Amino acid sequence: MSAPAGVTADLTRAMELWHRGERLEAEREIERLLRDSPEDPKALRSLAEIYAGSGRASQSISLWRRLVQLCPADAGILRQLAQALLADHSTAEAIDVLRAAIALEPTNPRAYNNLSGRFNWTHTCRKRGLISAICLS
Repeated sequence: MSAPAGVTADLTRAMELWHRGERLEAEREIERLLRDSPEDPKALRSLAEIYAGSGRASQSISLWRRLVQLCPADAGILRQLAQALLADHSTAEAIDVLRAAIALEPTNPRAYNNLSGRFNWTHTCRKRGLISAICLS
């Protein structure tokens, strides 16, 4: 599904605003794009990344969930959802989402990496046997 040229240009402009530090303006632009095209995956992903990158994991989660519905075979989106869930302290659900990502791409190390040092919760998972449970399932 390809976005119309105008939407792509607006999204590019919004991301340029974001990178220049004009975060509020960037968010408003993407939110406006989503009012016009609520199922646009690029706009949804951009806003989810902005929310996640600015410490608003709980706001990004609903956007990642919408993206999972739109792109169910995209393991990258599942990994992003899992990261947001972890940041929101929803560890059990994040593990289920990472299992789904691993099922889609069993040889891609990123989902396994998300289970280890990147989130600094490896020790907790090992204590609970979660890493071996995921790898063995």
